[in-house]
Amino acid sequence: MHELLKELLSDLPPNREGVFEYHEFTDKYDVSVNKIDPSAVVPTHTHDVEVYNYVFEGEAEIESGGERTKYKKGDWINIKANVEHSVHNSGSLLCLLEFWKK
Repeated sequence: MHELLKELLSDLPPNREGVFEYHEFTDKYDVSVNKIDPSAVVPTHTHDVEVYNYVFEGEAEIESGGERTKYKKGDWINIKANVEHSVHNSGSLLCLLEFWKK
């Protein structure tokens, strides 16, 4: 699976500066593979549903409620619905698998 993800990520076009995404829609879940360049920041935003992320590569810092929490390869990140947060790539290339229930 890890090699398949690397192959998928290598072919993704950018959809905004420093962040690459691929969306696959299933019957019950939306899935996004996020490739975030070094030192890039995903600005503060919310989701109207609970979101889960798995860190495939790199390290992420999630800022929420004025606090930053670090996550590394192999960690799961849970973001509750309607909670403001931002994502900071604190090192090399960051790859996240993100999914949420429709």
